[in-house]
Amino acid sequence: MLSVKQPGLLNFISMVPIGICTFADPVSNKYMMVVKATKEALLAVKLKKTIHFYLAKCHINDSIVHTLVTAFPDDDFDPLMLVTPLLQDEMAESILQMLSYESFDIHFFDENNRELLAYKARNPSYKSFNPDDYSLATSTIQNAEKLVELGRYWFSLRDYKDDESAIKLEFIESIIADDIAIMDLTSGRGITHSGSSFFISMLEREEPGSFQESDIARLLSRNFFEDLIYINPLRTDNNEEFVDVLVSCAGYNLLVQAKDSPNTEQSMNRSLQRKRKTVSKSLDKAIMQTRGAARYLKKSATLEIHFGNGTLYIQTAQSKSRCLIVLQEVFDDDRESYSKRVLALSKDVGIPCLFLGYAELNNWTSKLEDAAAFNRAFDTVYEKGLESGFIQPVTFKALAE
Repeated sequence: MLSVKQPGLLNFISMVPIGICTFADPVSNKYMMVVKATKEALLAVKLKKTIHFYLAKCHINDSIVHTLVTAFPDDDFDPLMLVTPLLQDEMAESILQMLSYESFDIHFFDENNRELLAYKARNPSYKSFNPDDYSLATSTIQNAEKLVELGRYWFSLRDYKDDESAIKLEFIESIIADDIAIMDLTSGRGITHSGSSFFISMLEREEPGSFQESDIARLLSRNFFEDLIYINPLRTDNNEEFVDVLVSCAGYNLLVQAKDSPNTEQSMNRSLQRKRKTVSKSLDKAIMQTRGAARYLKKSATLEIHFGNGTLYIQTAQSKSRCLIVLQEVFDDDRESYSKRVLALSKDVGIPCLFLGYAELNNWTSKLEDAAAFNRAFDTVYEKGLESGFIQPVTFKALAE
């Protein structure tokens, strides 16, 4: 495993929220590729043994430049995808150079920097690929932001010729076992939860709940102190779960309700329509659970929760509370419907409420520096949602400002 043989690379990999980067092997001096993506995308990689690269044409400042779109073929017509902006820098040049190689090693990490898959890849199109045929934009934050936007738009309008001309990697040999489970003893030790003092993760998940909750807690620990994060706290009045994840201190409370689906071949092969319905039903259930949690929170100036025999008493009278629903995936065409339901919930409970897709939460926690920045972003998005009746997706440029 790359993360075992070269653990020093993990610091750099952790700085990439999502997307593609390259490294030179210090022994062979050959480039290797690292792809960071969601568990759903990585499952498609494992089952299909391929990914597809598109060099999308984009217009920036009256010039035609290119950016990289990576498709994970879980669905023939609407696959999972991510956009890696290509700019005039060493990283983009090395990516283009690698696409002219007949074969190279490619390592797949999830958003929490866990290496779950690795293959030796073969590129059937290497002879026809010339890196010099592709123009790159000047390296600026503005251009990176624009390329992500334009790359997504280009991919939504692609035709069968674009699909035919895509670079379709073939994974010819596994470098590591593709059914591993990772026991993480290095982080999350300050997060309060019942059970073991460590987290276990795996790619295929029949019962997703506990895995997603610990993953969300780890994402939030980028912005909030670990000892302020609680997984699955229980109410003291009825011994039922209060929320999936709670972040609480003297100044704020963040109540997180998470909804995920199994990460299996069967779930991956569901139709897009069924996936949309599943997310919509999950949102309705999360709204109901969040309503109950918000009412419990507001019953008293002291929040009482427990994980077993001991009870925690958290003073909330002078704290600002926020509710966050984290969905497995957000379909942009359904955002208006999501927004109406979540804003209605907020009005009902008298607490600001938002929804985010899991990938969006990863983006937030990667780009925001601390708890104050996270809370400011939350409040800004919420206030704009109240004004417009629509909760907008937030780009990494906006989060960095």
